[in-house]
Amino acid sequence: MKIGIDARLYGTAHGGIGRYTQELIRNFTTIDSATRGYVFFVYSKDDEQQLRADISAHIESRVRFVLAPYRCYTIAEQIFMPALIARAKVDVMHFPHFNVPLVYNKPYVVTIHDLKWLYKIKLWGYKKVMRHAVEKARAIIAPSEFGKQDLLRFYNIPEDKIYVIYEGVSELQITNHKSQINGNTDHQKSKIQLKTKNLLPYLLYVGSFYPHKNIERLIDAFDILRAKYNLDINLALVGKKDYFQQQIKKYITTNYKLQTTNCIFYDYASDDELAELYQNSALYIFPSLYEGFGLPPLEAITKVSVCRH
Repeated sequence: MKIGIDARLYGTAHGGIGRYTQELIRNFTTIDSATRGYVFFVYSKDDEQQLRADISAHIESRVRFVLAPYRCYTIAEQIFMPALIARAKVDVMHFPHFNVPLVYNKPYVVTIHDLKWLYKIKLWGYKKVMRHAVEKARAIIAPSEFGKQDLLRFYNIPEDKIYVIYEGVSELQITNHKSQINGNTDHQKSKIQLKTKNLLPYLLYVGSFYPHKNIERLIDAFDILRAKYNLDINLALVGKKDYFQQQIKKYITTNYKLQTTNCIFYDYASDDELAELYQNSALYIFPSLYEGFGLPPLEAITKVSVCRH
């Protein structure tokens, strides 16, 4: 059997979907059968190199990489991905997100992490792609019972078509340098260390800045906490630099007198840096209003003594 996986969102630079895809491929290939072949569709050569470094060495001879330089959620992927997959001659395709091309009619499995697109974003195109992905899939993976029930509430699909498979993450390890953020002297300090060594203690949030993540309320609560208890504490916010992050920065500057040393934004953190950020935080906070699962708290559990949501 030849299994195809859409790996264009591979790696933590792509947030939760990227982490999920990374863990999926890492672990799926460790329980490999000698009768399986794999085709990984990657966005760039850099992504291919990262993926090659992650997969098990014993399956390399049965892995093929196909360059698919089409951004997700675009017309280009709708037009070009079906033909690209067809030429690869996969027996079954796994799409780790809902963006299955509308004209793709071969057997596939899709992971639906949540339905926030239906709740918050009223774009006709997204709704149509989501409906196609769900209704035409041979099987649907939901990361929780909540996610499964959400699917059944919105779509008229057989319940036995949905498989609840809880998500997981590898334990984050600090591997590239010896020192910690807490100020130990070592010349191999990461950019995270250099930026935060004088800012302890700090609260930590890791994730995107979409509206349903409730970051504005987190900022409100943080300001109240500092003022009410006269605390000298900071807030580290780790997430992709995009429109939604800029909106949060604007919210802070418009409504508060918080200084840049009070709210620290990190656009991207490697696994090494994430491990340090989690480990040295006073508290990890996950204020989201809606999640299909939510991977960051699972990461935090391995490194942080206290988590709150």
